[in-house]
Amino acid sequence: MQEVIEVPISDLLLDDENARLLEPGSNQQTTAILLAKDQGDKLVRLAQDIVEHGMDPLSLPAVVASEDSMKRYKVLEGNRRILALKSLETPALVSAALTPSLAKQLQVLSERYIANPLQSVPCALFADEAEARHWIELRHTGQNQGIGLVEWDSDAKNRYEARHSGHRSPTGQLIDFVETNHLLDAQLSQNSQKITTNLERLLSSPKFRDKVGISVNHDRQVLSHFPFEEIKKPLTHVFNDLKSGRVTVPDLYSAKDRANYTNSIPANDLPSESTRLDKPVPLDELEYVTQATTKPANTTGTKKPIKQKVSQQRTAVIPRTAPLNVTEPRINVIYTELLSLSTDQYANASSVLLRVFLELSIDHYISIGNLMTEKVRISTPLAKRIKVVSGDLLRKGLIDSQLEKVVQKVADQPTGLAASVVNFNQYVHNKYVFPKPSEIRLAWDELQPFVEKIWL
Repeated sequence: MQEVIEVPISDLLLDDENARLLEPGSNQQTTAILLAKDQGDKLVRLAQDIVEHGMDPLSLPAVVASEDSMKRYKVLEGNRRILALKSLETPALVSAALTPSLAKQLQVLSERYIANPLQSVPCALFADEAEARHWIELRHTGQNQGIGLVEWDSDAKNRYEARHSGHRSPTGQLIDFVETNHLLDAQLSQNSQKITTNLERLLSSPKFRDKVGISVNHDRQVLSHFPFEEIKKPLTHVFNDLKSGRVTVPDLYSAKDRANYTNSIPANDLPSESTRLDKPVPLDELEYVTQATTKPANTTGTKKPIKQKVSQQRTAVIPRTAPLNVTEPRINVIYTELLSLSTDQYANASSVLLRVFLELSIDHYISIGNLMTEKVRISTPLAKRIKVVSGDLLRKGLIDSQLEKVVQKVADQPTGLAASVVNFNQYVHNKYVFPKPSEIRLAWDELQPFVEKIWL
């Protein structure tokens, strides 16, 4: 039977026959190098997490006593974590397996770690490898019909985030609204069809939001522009399509696909314009009557006030309501970081990252539109590339002349706009320029209508 013991890090031996390795390691040094090569930047990220948060208390390394005379322990499960610890103690152990950049990052992390190092690690001690095998297999061979680790789906992840941080995503709010008010029949409600990704795609479309009568404010709260009986019609129709599998990812892949789907929603499943509310109301605050319960009539003759939620000031560069569909993986990662990175805390990083996002977006548009050869693009200044893209968007009727003039100013004028190529270049190259968080956010606000069309 296993027991939990504290083991000094120096007494923990990496498993030379770890399943991650293509071939067994001949000694501890070789095993460390092979595992570090296999993990690369993931090893450094794990080391960083250990420096910042410590070892995961929910997942103990599994060990057995070694057969040597030094009374050490062989790590059966948790080799990555133990290697990360040993690397923090001695970066030279794995530096040969890492790129110069990763090796430098690890060295910096090591300096932080040494200030408050771990001396030992709690481990689950097994009598032999056979006793540990069952548990190791369950951790690494999938759900095993519920016996192994069952990961949360996207909606469960979002519920966890909402219950612990108070922020349910817009798609989660729609799901809660439909489920809470029993808008689907029992069979579809119990259907395991995953729809979160498709809902996110639809919500990214301004045309869809406008057509069904919803919007998303700066707090990422879904608002209804129609009363309950009207807003439930399009939402019921959409959820029926998604949950039944009649509409799938290929049907909503591009902006054009989403526009076609939006146009296909029957008129009788859309809200009646005559019922539009004076002010949009959060979904969970709509006055309604369900089939299951009837709210007592208001006999006072006074209208029930709508609860006003306190609006939190935006801290990120890009508001989460920005309707961009960034399809290039690397550029999408940068876009996602700009949605969450605090400009107030990381003004320098935010300013440089915004410039990178703009330039990569411009180059992506030039590339897919064949507006320049690769050789010409590389030698063309960013300001001129911006003008080429804005001119093409104007010719295609995707932006009007007023927006095109603003973009020209962004490219040319050193002052007058926060979103200035001159400013962006200064943020990167001038050591005396200090970006202001408010100016960075304003720069995005000035750029957003233009960048939206790039990623249309």
